Amino acid sequence: MNSKHPVSIMTVFLPREEIFFIEEWLRYHIAIGFNHFYLYNNMGSNWIDCGNNLEVTGKNKRSQSIYKLLSHKTDSEVQQDLDHILKPFIAKGYVTQIMWQPRDRKYQITYDQHRAFMDYIQRYGQNSEWTCFTDMDEFIFPVASDTIHDVLDRVEDKGCTYINLPQKCFDSRFDDETQPVSQVMSIFKCNSWVTSEFGKKSLVKTSTLKIPFWKHKYNIHQPPVFQKKTKFIEDHTMIRFNHYKFNEWEISWIQQNIHADFQLDDKDQEMMRFNDQFTSVEI
Repeated sequence: MNSKHPVSIMTVFLPREEIFFIEEWLRYHIAIGFNHFYLYNNMGSNWIDCGNNLEVTGKNKRSQSIYKLLSHKTDSEVQQDLDHILKPFIAKGYVTQIMWQPRDRKYQITYDQHRAFMDYIQRYGQNSEWTCFTDMDEFIFPVASDTIHDVLDRVEDKGCTYINLPQKCFDSRFDDETQPVSQVMSIFKCNSWVTSEFGKKSLVKTSTLKIPFWKHKYNIHQPPVFQKKTKFIEDHTMIRFNHYKFNEWEISWIQQNIHADFQLDDKDQEMMRFNDQFTSVEI
């Protein structure tokens, strides 16, 4: 594997939602050249977003009743299943799993992505030349290249240190019956355009990252950096991410709050050109 640019992904995740997809997500990103994954495991979180969470409604933040899928298992049992999936990736040196269970004032486990971001920079940032901050329903797509390293070669030739990643919006990883789709890469239904109008992510030269002092200065969609060290680039013909979350609830929210014309009215199979690389990853 090309390690000219040691490049990592950092993410905070909820195992009861992501365990259905994590192996495919890891294999795909290994196939395109990512070297390491820092997985902040937020098992047991009481995180509430848009009025939904396991304890309150049994739904995730997109109003999907997915937690019933593993309601017969305890957190310890789900963790055992997750450890089984991650074990070969950890053995090969691809994954660092961090049990991320910070407590709020009521001593309940909370999400606290802000502190996870700071923890990553302080404890692991020196291990990677570049870091991508993303979620597990997002697949980084080097549109015109074979690997992420090819993209970084082009970016560094331009003297850039911060890549804004626009998104292409795809159908949800859960079907209408709230069952997980067997292969996320085979979801082709999507919006017809790429956008950074909302939800963009980033791939950043790690040495330029700045630890924020206040929560209002931190945004996962645009991590803070030392501006004097930073040159930005955004080119959706070079790199973007495919976002697999857009069920009816999410589409309605976007139409009402961001873009009235938003629809999943197109199909895109471009990412399947990596299918042979994906299936040949040896773990």
